[in-house]
Amino acid sequence: RKTTQKSYVVRDLAYNPITSILAYTLSNGKAYVSGKKTPCYHNKNGLPLAWSPDGTQLALPANTNVKVWTPNTDTLQWLEDHTSAVTALCWKNRLISGSVDSSIKEWDPTTGQCTVTYAGHVGRATSVDATGNDLIVSSGADSFIRVWDPRVSKSIKALKSGNQWYTNSIACHPTEPIIAVGSKSEPLELWDLVRDDYTTLLGNKGGINAVSWSPDGKFLASASTDGVVRIWNPKEEKPYLQKFNQEPYGHSATAVAWSPEGMLAAGSHKKICFYKMIKKK
Repeated sequence: RKTTQKSYVVRDLAYNPITSILAYTLSNGKAYVSGKKTPCYHNKNGLPLAWSPDGTQLALPANTNVKVWTPNTDTLQWLEDHTSAVTALCWKNRLISGSVDSSIKEWDPTTGQCTVTYAGHVGRATSVDATGNDLIVSSGADSFIRVWDPRVSKSIKALKSGNQWYTNSIACHPTEPIIAVGSKSEPLELWDLVRDDYTTLLGNKGGINAVSWSPDGKFLASASTDGVVRIWNPKEEKPYLQKFNQEPYGHSATAVAWSPEGMLAAGSHKKICFYKMIKKK
């Protein structure tokens, strides 16, 4: 593996889908883009990141607002409508945000206007993502995973996590109706949106801070509070495939992200590690 040291805990990671440039946020509230020594913004509450599908813009939280940064022109656009801190971002076909105010919002990044507000969570929204068929999925401190249909602008499913504690992170499979759900307690859940039921992946020794599917959908990465980054192949009889000891006991693995080429980046206590999958014979 390759490791780069940082001065603070890594909070989130996001690869540019076109150029594979890595953006990351640290616990001091600063966000960086690999190759640049100066931060692209500073905000004490900044956690999530999301690149636009064409790789030309980066969405970042700015307290109760969303900032859209265009690196080529170094310009910022402010998206204002949340009433509390922004805690979740996703940018696939649509730019979506979630907040401590419990709402999920859809934005038009061209005009800067909020086009739809989705309400249903009790407490803060913790994560947002989108399925391959353009449904919006969110998780919250209420332990519910909600599925929203933009065509009718409302919730069409409310799925209760089987974990004792609230959900931290969700990741939609790139082509199948499967959602990976990581919670403050183990195990990792795989929800089938057709059956509205889930299976579990056993092996984590603590809460799950982040989950991410590989670009081809074959592998799932998880980062947990035991300091370990785990790789799963959910379709195998024994899905637990590989693990990397990112941190010694007492420090959490905090973030995971796959590059378009299939390189895995993992963040933790003052470092980012880069892993290549080991092909087992």
